[in-house]
Formats: sequence, structure tokens, C-alpha cells
Amino acid sequence: MNDVFISYAHIDDQPMLEGQRGWISQFHRSLEVRMAQLLGQELKIWRDPKLQGSDLFDDALTKQFSDSKVLVSVLTPRYVRSDWCRRELEEFVRLAGAQGAVTTDNKSRVFKVVKTPVAPHDIPPQLTDLFSRLLGFEFYEIDTETGKLREFDETFGLVARQRFFERIYDLAHEMCAALKTFEPTPGASAVRLSDKTVYLATTTLELQPERDKIRRELLERGHRVLPDAPLPSLSSEIETAVKSCLGQCSVAVHLLGRHYGTTPEDAAESVPALQLRWSAEAAGQRALPRLIWLPGAGETTDERQRAFLTEIQDLPKWHFSADLFEGNLTALKKDLLAKLSPAEKKTPVPAAPTATLTGPARVYLMCETADEPAVMALEDFLFAQGLEVCLPAGDGDSADASTLHRENLLSCDGVLVFYGSAPRAWVDIKLRDVLKAPGYGRTKPITVQGVYIAPPLDQRKERFRSHDTHVIHAQPDFTANATLTKFVQALKDARS
Repeated sequence: MNDVFISYAHIDDQPMLEGQRGWISQFHRSLEVRMAQLLGQELKIWRDPKLQGSDLFDDALTKQFSDSKVLVSVLTPRYVRSDWCRRELEEFVRLAGAQGAVTTDNKSRVFKVVKTPVAPHDIPPQLTDLFSRLLGFEFYEIDTETGKLREFDETFGLVARQRFFERIYDLAHEMCAALKTFEPTPGASAVRLSDKTVYLATTTLELQPERDKIRRELLERGHRVLPDAPLPSLSSEIETAVKSCLGQCSVAVHLLGRHYGTTPEDAAESVPALQLRWSAEAAGQRALPRLIWLPGAGETTDERQRAFLTEIQDLPKWHFSADLFEGNLTALKKDLLAKLSPAEKKTPVPAAPTATLTGPARVYLMCETADEPAVMALEDFLFAQGLEVCLPAGDGDSADASTLHRENLLSCDGVLVFYGSAPRAWVDIKLRDVLKAPGYGRTKPITVQGVYIAPPLDQRKERFRSHDTHVIHAQPDFTANATLTKFVQALKDARS
């Protein structure tokens, strides 16, 4: 009995260089090795190495279908033009239906591997419906700058080779899960199941490799990742699919890049924007943590995307119940895994009780890197008042910055957020971090906190108010006002 049947066009196994293996042969071997490693035992992958269009589509080939648990279609321009390949796929689907079902427990017995992209209008109508419901494993990428196609083939260098094996790993993991769903393989170790389901929003081409890495790690940890099928093309249908997925998820992740993304013909917003809107609505109806990654300031030249990113930071309707991240994705991944592993958070990091600390009171002065020159006068004033001033990391990677941020929250007596060039959303996130501080290991909450309103000024800043936070408005030529003096005294009282 075959575990896997590979359906492909023979021309796609022709090597680019004399003496090399063809792409299909390399794909077959690599997939077989990786699946055997995951299953813990050998398995049988069958493909037709010699049959041609003039050969008979007879009982011998049909038996290979009926004996195969899953089928892999290697999609290329030649594949969709081949009557032989189409008949292989249709016959497998027919036999699988007769045996029970083509799909069970959200696992399909047909896998779509896209070696070379094919225009939708070139796919035969009888295959369109099936392929549109399958999550494709694309063994190529499109250069976002030039629009050129790059296939994942070792002939094209080390990067293409690495991406090839990354895709093999993704495909092998999904196929092993399917094999265990339809017919458990004797002696194979059980897949660790998790009650955590993650909504990992689809994104633009530039961020697809990063999304793939996150998806791969989540699956390897036993989590379910949605959407697990292509989204429809119309926004009304996309909304139904996305909201159905969100209803099953305990956390939503959005990666927003330098480009706005594709806009459905019946919508005014891009697919990434629509997904963000609907996850915000879901978060307003129930507890749904959201993680949103944004490119750094000045990294996008897309005016529409730039305006959208500004809205996300400024308007609560977009960042409600969300943590925002910029820079590399290390911090987002770390926070996501922490949210999915609550048991690991039960043992807090040991910290000395704040009340027993000696020496001057400590204030954590939070500011954006761009505001460091403007914050110097405030830092000097606080130090002159006898306070020990802690600052965020101005250099190093995001993991180091995150570590120092938590250590400062653990050891400080109070926090002062410098509201200068940063957006309002950044201020809200920092104040939310203050509330989270006991979860990092503090023995008591941070009760002294303030927001220092600095130029550039606007109506939103002028109207900033809070019942539990000292709101301090900067004075010309930096003269300390009564509110700042009161904040300093509160810090000293907290230490005494």
C-alpha cells in the first residue's frame, strides 16, 4: 500500500543541467526522508516514472490510486494542460470519495504543490473548484521589487535551496498529520495535540516567508493555525470565512508590511486591513488577544499603507486589545508563545520586594529612540532631584531591549512616559505594560506613573487625561511645574 502518490508532468522532472537530478526526483527524495523522520518509520511514496500519454490508463495505475492514502499534485503550466495528469487527479478524488471522503476533520487527502504559478484562467474548470479549496504549498516567490519569479531549486543558489527545504518541511508536517487522521500509521508516535488555535492573518508577498516561519513553528508545537485554506476572492465571502476562523481562535496575529495589499473588487480595503478590522470586532465581543507587527517608521513608500499604519497607531478601533511591535519579529514570536503557554507564566521571575530596596528612588523614563535628544533635559532634572533614572535600550536587538524593559519595570519605583514624537497608541501600550509588571515578578504594583506631554503638540495631546496617572505638560525652556514636582515627591514617598 502506498502512503503518498505524486501526480506530476514528466517534463517537470527534466534537469536544468546535465548530470543533475530532476526537480521532481529531488522533491520525491526530500519529502520521503523528512516524512520518515517525522513518522519515525519508513513510508512508501509512489510516482509514475515512465508512463507516457500513449500508455493505457488501465487497472494497474488505478490500483496505485486505490492503494494510496494521499495524493500530491505538482502544479505547473504543463500539468494543467495534461489530460493524463487531470485524469490522475480526478480518478483519485473519485476513488477517495467512494472510500469515504476526500476531506475529514479539516484534513484533505489532496495536497497542492505549486512548482510554477499558473494563471487561474488556464486551470481547467473541472480542477478549479478543487484547487480553490486547497491551501497551496508554493515552491517559488515573487520579487516584490522587480516582479520576477524565483523558483526554489538548488540550481539557483543557496537561498533557493534553503527555501526549498523549508517548504518540504511545511508540506511533510501537514501530510504526516493527514496520514494519521485518515489511517494511523502503525508504530508512529502520536502528534501532540493542543487546545490552542491561532489566527495567523494572510499578508503581503514581502512578509510571506516570515509568516511561513511562524506558521511552521506553531504547527511543530502542536497548535492549529487558521486559515488553513485559501481565502475567497469577494469580501463578503472573505468575511464569512475569516469570522468563522476567528471564532475558533484564542489569539490573532497580523503582519503588516510596506505594501497595502490586494483589495477585493467589491471592497474599499485590502485583505490585510479587512482581517485586522474583523479581529478588532471579535476582540470587542470577547477576550481575544491580538498581536500586530508594523514596519519601522519611514520604511514604506506606499502612501495608502503609510496612512493606514498611522491610523492603527492613533485610533483605538484598530489597536483595541492588541500589542504592537516594530522592528524584527523576535519580540512578537516570544510574546505569542508566552500567550500560548500560560503554564510557563505561573512561576514568576524572583524579584526583591520594592519596599525593602535601599538608595535613591528609581524612575523608569520611557521614551522613543527619536526623542532621546529631547528627553535629556528632563533626565537631568530628575537626576538633580536625587532620583536614579533608568532608560530603555537605545541600541541592540529587540530581544535585548525587551529584557531590559522588563528588568526596569521590576526594579523601578515609578514610571514616566515621554509623549513626544511617538503616537498615542505607543503611550497606551507602555501604560499597559505598567499594569502587567506584577506578572513579571514584582511583589507589588507600580503605583506612581506619569505621562510627560512634550512637543510636537496637537489637540489629541492637549486633551490627554487620566484618573490614575500624573499628566505633566512640558513648559517652555524646561521649567519644572507643580505637577512635575508632585510626581517627584510621590516617587520619593514610594521608596520611603
